[in-house]
Amino acid sequence: MQKKWKYISEETLNAEKIQKVKQITNSDLLARLLVSRGIDTEKKAKDYLEPLKMAFTSPYDFCDMEKAVERILKAVENKEFILIHGDFDADGITSTALLSKVMTLLGANYDIYIPNRETESHGLSTKAILKMRAKNALKLVVTCDCATNDIREINLLKAHNIDTIVTDHHEAGQELPDAYAIINPKVEGNLNSELDVEKIENLCMLAGVGVAFKLALAILDKIGQPQFAEELLPLVATGTIADIVPVLGENRAFIKLGLENIQKGKNKGLFELLKTAGINPEEGLKAENITYQVAPRLNATGRLDTADEGYKLLISDNKSEIEFLCSNLKNKNLLRQKICDDIFTKAVSMYETSSEKNEKAIVLYKEDWHLGVIGIVASKLIEKYNKPVLMMCKDPNSDIIRSSVRSISGINIFDLLSEMKDYFLTFGGHKGAAGLSFDPKEHPFEEIKQKIYQLAKEYSQGLDLTPVLKIDLQILPNELTTDLINDIEKLEPCGAANPYPIFAVDGLDLQEQKIIGQKQNHLKFICKDNDNNTFECVFWNSKELNIMPKTPIDIAFYPKINTFNGNTTLQLDIQDAHYQEIKKDIKIYDHRKKKNILPLVCDFANKNIEKVFIYTNSKSKKDELRKMGFSEELFIPKEDTLHLILFDYPDDENTLKQITENLNPQKIHFMNFENENDCLNEFINKILGMIKYASHNKNGEFDITTVSEILGINEHLIISIIKTLEETGAITINSSDQKIYDISYNNPVSFEDVTKTDAFTEIKESMDKINEFKEKLMTADENHLRQLIGIA
Repeated sequence: MQKKWKYISEETLNAEKIQKVKQITNSDLLARLLVSRGIDTEKKAKDYLEPLKMAFTSPYDFCDMEKAVERILKAVENKEFILIHGDFDADGITSTALLSKVMTLLGANYDIYIPNRETESHGLSTKAILKMRAKNALKLVVTCDCATNDIREINLLKAHNIDTIVTDHHEAGQELPDAYAIINPKVEGNLNSELDVEKIENLCMLAGVGVAFKLALAILDKIGQPQFAEELLPLVATGTIADIVPVLGENRAFIKLGLENIQKGKNKGLFELLKTAGINPEEGLKAENITYQVAPRLNATGRLDTADEGYKLLISDNKSEIEFLCSNLKNKNLLRQKICDDIFTKAVSMYETSSEKNEKAIVLYKEDWHLGVIGIVASKLIEKYNKPVLMMCKDPNSDIIRSSVRSISGINIFDLLSEMKDYFLTFGGHKGAAGLSFDPKEHPFEEIKQKIYQLAKEYSQGLDLTPVLKIDLQILPNELTTDLINDIEKLEPCGAANPYPIFAVDGLDLQEQKIIGQKQNHLKFICKDNDNNTFECVFWNSKELNIMPKTPIDIAFYPKINTFNGNTTLQLDIQDAHYQEIKKDIKIYDHRKKKNILPLVCDFANKNIEKVFIYTNSKSKKDELRKMGFSEELFIPKEDTLHLILFDYPDDENTLKQITENLNPQKIHFMNFENENDCLNEFINKILGMIKYASHNKNGEFDITTVSEILGINEHLIISIIKTLEETGAITINSSDQKIYDISYNNPVSFEDVTKTDAFTEIKESMDKINEFKEKLMTADENHLRQLIGIA
């Protein structure tokens, strides 16, 4: 899906401001870039370009900092047992490791606790804390990256004479917990009232690890060891980058210093983890190395297991232990990637074959999906479909359903879900992401899904939901030089709120393109300008451009220097491309009268498994094909399928057109299909038998979607037959929740009695229409087939 390009307004690119900022940058292009990002004064430009020279906020600008430091040092002096309570993502793990290093320096009697993502949620685990209290006479809990809103939990700890110091950066509710001290810049009244707006903004941009670092700096200042901060900066940089907080203000300084100290080997675990990922820290580091090589490995341990291994790696100085942990984290990340890929493939299949593609949100549930990775998959689905996504699975320790939610620009998912918060057991988040859980016995999945669809429709009304790409600057081809690269390198470190700049160049000619990568999932192409200068472009995770060679193309990209085998070239990392697509001609293959070709088709399909989708809506037909050797993967829809093989025929023309539109095949194969024209009596008897089984063995639960797959008939027809059977008295519909019915079986019924009902006429008409359409597909010539598909 091509994106809509949004350019910076001329009003923002104020010429006077650009000239002032140019006094600092000595580059017109760099000045334009900074002004476009709101860095529009000389002071702001100086602080941005030289973050280490900016004036930092004092740790004591937090109102509770003094009492927090005194309480911790008192606990250390009195040998009181202290618990550092973190969180299971990279920000929480690095925060925990940071305060752990400080406690070790102080000689404190302490331990750490990081919750398990699968068995516990974010926030304080009072059960674990009180268990530690029983063993160690716990007196003080210091939180990292959590607990601002844990009112009940902190009150419970206070009732057990346990003080709590909260360090956190999450938004606070109207009511605060009765903690001993709260160090959170987003808590009203928590900061020095004399701070200017810029310093308040700097503090509010801190990650959880940044807030913990402020506490550490205050402690180090009090004990006269400020130099120890160098040991902590690698953790601050890692957690700040991984938590995707704005890379502006003090965060730029923390990241810059942290990366320098990682290069110097100040944290052996991070140094070795980068080497395991194929990065040599001594040759220089960028924030993107943490984003793509370190953060996923740290997060993988908390997603698939406990976060203990990630924590141990960050605090260890033992070479053998570090190498062992790096290997484990690498393997867990590979496993996490495979689980993500498998779930993503299944989710795409579920969505592409559903009847709900026109809904304004994607809501998918599978009981055994891994809770730790469904949020990642939700983000990937957003990139693909540009709709809010709710991925749901069953809680591994109960019958409740849990969900990770991601949204798109323009739809505030927190506001949307807040309208139905009474449906949920737990719920929290912000405009772009959320998490929730609900009891399906009280509010079944179908009820939740339909309510979300309704609200998504309301929230998206009047909105243009075409994905938007922000273009920093439109430039000319002759501006693509090493000077441009030198200018944009001054934007480092880049990340959230300070992304790598995206440039646009219009009117290039596409010369050639080819698919590259181990998985053949990236595109490389060459463009040429009017002066015959060529540009090498890479479009990551993209398909072949549907465009003829030497056709004009506009590109949006991030330029970078690519060094490979000693050769240095300018490479354009493509973010989007605008061009006039050519309409693909779909070729029809007619196998309807061919006999004894199934072994050949099976061999061909299995050899081209990544390019073939076999359509069959009948479970019996799928089972038959599986027994013949057709691979299970052939029944999973693929984006831009090359070969669509129809072993069953769809029930109507709209379904056929929708399948073709969704899969975008280049070749459609019509296989021999025997339509059981006079099978209505058989269908009714089968459905009645299935209802009888469900009534006696499944407490009456009758799943329309499952029955449709088994019998190979559409859901609307099944529902019509059920209502007809109820009219005869053969069954009783106790309740229905969308496609899940609660039905009681009463007695058998003859087909003749069914034909006498008022509803039978509707069933007969539906069945006749289905049979008539399938007969058309069985006998139509190629031109007629193309008309029915919608490609004539």
